[in-house]
Amino acid sequence: REPSVGASLERQHAARGLRLEAEPLGGPVLAALAARDPFRVGCSTSHHCRMVRLSKLALENARAIPRTRETPPHITARVETGAGTSLSFLGAHLARPLYADHHQRDMAALARLIGEQEAPIIVAGDLNATPWSWSLARFQWTTGLRRHRTLGATWPNEKPLYPLLLIDQVLVSQDIAVVDAWSGPDLGSDHLPTIVQLALPAEPRGSGP
Repeated sequence: REPSVGASLERQHAARGLRLEAEPLGGPVLAALAARDPFRVGCSTSHHCRMVRLSKLALENARAIPRTRETPPHITARVETGAGTSLSFLGAHLARPLYADHHQRDMAALARLIGEQEAPIIVAGDLNATPWSWSLARFQWTTGLRRHRTLGATWPNEKPLYPLLLIDQVLVSQDIAVVDAWSGPDLGSDHLPTIVQLALPAEPRGSGP
């Protein structure tokens, strides 16, 4: 299914300016997206990370860190948007809430990582926390970030099941406006992708990346 997945991603990008942070898509898919998203950072070869960040804008100070004792697997980068705005990005994959202590340690570590970044900032990833969970509510209160939506679902995307929970989150600092957000098409993962349209501080509302 790799060629069709690549084509679908490319259509989403063309329509909405998608920025992707995901588990490894495979060589052919990444190659197909290279012309549109030539800049990337990831740690997809590590079992303790499995993420890649694709971008059509140059990535500055980009790092991809597998899981450690102190932090969840995460990717950080900064980009110049071309509209007079410099933007921080942080992607992460947190432990499941089934392992409550581990999950809360990951949440606390992610909050610390956010504190090390410059605003405005976008935080995205599988946080394994729903919009109505106390875990995510406390995280928002601690960081001051806003989530992208309350309704919708991304997991589990496995037949005969249908997505029931929204655990793939995008959160932004107060100076970024969320214009629209929705779950994307089935790309062969057990999660549906989350697509978010944003308006940056230096741009008019409705023209986000």
